Amino acid sequence: MTATAQDFYYNDPRKIKEFIIEALQAGLVPYVKSSPGEGKSSLFKQVAEQFNLELIDHRLSTSAPEDMTGLPHFKDGKAVFAPFEGLFPTEDTPLPEGKDGWLLFLDEFNACDRSIQAAAYKLVLDHMTGQKKLHPRVLIGAAGNFDTDRAITNPIGTAMQSRVIHLNMKPSYQVWLEDVAIPQDYDHRLIAFVARNPNEHLSNFRPDHNDDTFVCPRTLEFLNKLVKGKEVKPEKTSLYMGAVGPLALTFVGFCAVEKDLISIDQIMRDENLNPPSGADAKWMTISYLSRNTDDKNFEKVSAFVGKFDLSMKVLYYRMLRHTKPELRAHPVFIERMIEIDKYLNDRPSI
Repeated sequence: MTATAQDFYYNDPRKIKEFIIEALQAGLVPYVKSSPGEGKSSLFKQVAEQFNLELIDHRLSTSAPEDMTGLPHFKDGKAVFAPFEGLFPTEDTPLPEGKDGWLLFLDEFNACDRSIQAAAYKLVLDHMTGQKKLHPRVLIGAAGNFDTDRAITNPIGTAMQSRVIHLNMKPSYQVWLEDVAIPQDYDHRLIAFVARNPNEHLSNFRPDHNDDTFVCPRTLEFLNKLVKGKEVKPEKTSLYMGAVGPLALTFVGFCAVEKDLISIDQIMRDENLNPPSGADAKWMTISYLSRNTDDKNFEKVSAFVGKFDLSMKVLYYRMLRHTKPELRAHPVFIERMIEIDKYLNDRPSI
């Protein structure tokens, strides 16, 4: 099948981060767009940390044109524009202590009006504020929401379009699992819930929705903070809905199977134990086991996981190789990796 332009239009957060870095290294301004709450700001924070840069988070939606152009004053009988002190680093600004430069992040890039966009032309393309040049170690990036998402946006003008590198981001279950949920030690029930139906449980944003909020990586982070290490109680459903909207009802029902969860102790005692039959219980069990497997119980747990269908086995080992990297050298782990290697990059389904 021949690839079309649309096939390349959207990229997952991991690929977008690579493109951000490549654009910055070329001295260009990457402009990342996505639906609300999908981690644009987080990517720029990661890049700043990776390259030891001081992050300047500047919201264009709250700016005035004078922030970019400076204020006029008289010098030797002539009017000149002076930049605001401390707002943007200029040539005479000392490097921040312990840092190698700055990453100026212009967030809500398309949420400002045209006069502010016009004022930002010089900042973005010429790296100037007022009549002063930015420090040579200032890099610039930008982000905004899709114009089609009923967020507060104003399409950027053609003059600005040609001043930035346009990057369009969509969420990815696998990237979320491997780069967010596992490294940040999300609650195993939440991981299992998202894995159960990634198309709806990772992001269900609709521009025409009428609910108070919606599911996206940002609101899942909120839900994780509410439930991690705690019992998920039906009487707290309204609280969970405050984070992720109506899908909280499904999440609470999903967590109800936890009371019947097969434990590591049961697996260690009974080699004839069979996997649960219900789909929710399968997802919950696999997520729980991936968090509680260690070198001492791995062989028996692995044998038990071997009784599950392929999609569950793939999920278990996909999570295990990130949560317990020390097990990668285990002979049984290597054997299982060889068996399912070709499936590891596909999203599990049931």
